[in-house]
Amino acid sequence: MDPVGRITVDTEDRQAFALHITDQKPHGDTSDIPTGHSATYMRIKSSGADWGPWQREEY
Repeated sequence: MDPVGRITVDTEDRQAFALHITDQKPHGDTSDIPTGHSATYMRIKSSGADWGPWQREEY
């Protein structure tokens, strides 16, 4: 169960990426529908300042 992440935005003042983790199926589960969760993370940089904290939105 490895997370899959990808940077979708990488500019001088903004970075963002999406992350999805698929849950491991219990032994004997033969369903085709995966379960898991997804979230996006974003941070911004103000002029002359360091990066702000990562903001998380789960869906």
